[in-house]
Amino acid sequence: MSRLQARAPHAPRIAVLAAAVLSMCAAGTAWADGPVDSIKQVAAASRGKKPGKDTEAASAPAPAPTGRFVVRTTAGVGDMPVYAWPAQAVDALNHSGIPSTATRAVIVVHGIRRNAAEELADVQRAMGKDRDNVILIAPRFSEPADLSSGGSSDRVLTWRKGNWSDGEPATGPAAISSFDVLDEMLMALSDRAQFPALRQIVVAGFSAGGQLVQRYAAVGSVFAAVERTGVILRWVVGDPGSLLYFDDIRPTARGGFAPFRAAACPAFNQWKYGFEQAPDYAANRNVQWLASDYAQRDVVYLLGGNDTNALHPALDKSCEGEAQGVHRYARLRNFIGYMKAREPQRLVHRWGVAPGAGHSAGQVYTSACGKAALFDSPGCTLNAASGALPAMIP
Repeated sequence: MSRLQARAPHAPRIAVLAAAVLSMCAAGTAWADGPVDSIKQVAAASRGKKPGKDTEAASAPAPAPTGRFVVRTTAGVGDMPVYAWPAQAVDALNHSGIPSTATRAVIVVHGIRRNAAEELADVQRAMGKDRDNVILIAPRFSEPADLSSGGSSDRVLTWRKGNWSDGEPATGPAAISSFDVLDEMLMALSDRAQFPALRQIVVAGFSAGGQLVQRYAAVGSVFAAVERTGVILRWVVGDPGSLLYFDDIRPTARGGFAPFRAAACPAFNQWKYGFEQAPDYAANRNVQWLASDYAQRDVVYLLGGNDTNALHPALDKSCEGEAQGVHRYARLRNFIGYMKAREPQRLVHRWGVAPGAGHSAGQVYTSACGKAALFDSPGCTLNAASGALPAMIP
């Protein structure tokens, strides 16, 4: 079956599988985003984070990406800088090199600071000692400021500030959306010639990355094709600033749910908060079916127990965002309750809390529940979203 045939009928714009060669050039060449030896320097910097503190403003200097993933769609071709562990996973992702023996792949989606290397290091620390059968892939959704001068950057996909987290298309060199990028990564990882032993792909995101992962889990178009290869999918959504709702219902001040008064915030249900004016990838879809399918996916929500700063500088303070809750913890808790009320018979989602964690991917991912969500590690029994909600925190 070709890649185009593997897509759902409503999404004709996505590419077919194509072999892509990734050059791992030596330092000093024209390839600006060349390979690096490791991500140890970033891991060392992230170990200094203290529980309960918002750490989003701090970021270690980013090493050069491990390589690039070539994205080919009917909209065009573009390169995604990626950080990978082990480094040779990039070759396999691009359908070249020695086939991988991994049984689990984790795609790590960074937050608004585009600190892909740092968050890959956080997930690497959460992995513990059982590393032999795992690969980690962290794409960087670039902005113009990330690009170095010279021809080596000409094919790097770039987005306007933060709109990759909404699933929007890149501004160049081709109108490839962040959803398209994840589609192509999933299909590449399900290529049995390169990943013959792979059993599970975990797509994890924190903050703005959590927003992208949650929206993609709701509207992605290649999941059935991936699962037909024998690979199962999981979505890990950590402390997003907003979520995609399936109708006009929003939480109320009394703890329930009711239709939202549009006069108070006319755009409350427009994309990225709802399906009105959705981008091409998600447009003209049956939202009722999408909600039903989403409820039955293996989605795990991770809440930082102290991610309760309503004045956090990176928090969405628009009326559309505040219609979902006062801070990130409340917004994610409210959404879990919303899904429980909307899809009580179908909901299989789970949730876990990282006690004492502020708005920090490292604190959340390396918590007991973070490790359980990412790697099925012991130490945390994730809670059924169809049962009790997380504790309410003012």
